Amino acid sequence: MKKKYILVIVAIILCLIFSLTGCGKKTYQAGEFSHRNLFREGPRIGIKADTDTFAKDNVTFDLYCGIYNADIYNSGKKSNPRSQYNAWGDYELVFAIYARKQGANEPFGTVDDYKNISGYYLIKEISEKEAFSEKYEYTSYPEDGVIYNSIESITIPETVFFSQNDRFEIRLMVFMKDQENNAYIISDDVASITLKYEFLSKDEIKIHYKFNIYE
Repeated sequence: MKKKYILVIVAIILCLIFSLTGCGKKTYQAGEFSHRNLFREGPRIGIKADTDTFAKDNVTFDLYCGIYNADIYNSGKKSNPRSQYNAWGDYELVFAIYARKQGANEPFGTVDDYKNISGYYLIKEISEKEAFSEKYEYTSYPEDGVIYNSIESITIPETVFFSQNDRFEIRLMVFMKDQENNAYIISDDVASITLKYEFLSKDEIKIHYKFNIYE
């Protein structure tokens, strides 16, 4: 009886330890977290979640977003983090994060309104001032991979999931504001994650994280 009592106590303690430490909880991820391309410039993004199954109206990830590589800036290789971008002149930069529907046409050259691109659902926009603040810097080390300062929750719009199974993309795009022509020039700088999804039922979606070039 005493032995049984001790085993119960041990089981309770182990349960408490696991609940406090989060041990045994799986983390799913996609995007740029590895140490490859240590000194690559420009934007990087990654996502994480503790599940691969979601309600279709609540597909929510933790978004890791980096605009400039602090290692390049702090090492003195480039004196201005903005110079990591393929921008010319004094155009104001605008950063926009979208959920891109599969089959959406690629915008080319310029757009009149970056907030209204067919098949691209704007999740977040970042001003140039905010983009080059400490909040959006990242670092990359062989032992730790990419370390982001910015982590925030995003939810993918339901309209992205329009078929039984398909793909969608989370994309960070950079625009240069052309005041003279009242348009936005599309920069070559981009970061993206492509994911597969499938409906398990009418209201439940499974995400396949491994469909991603950085995994």
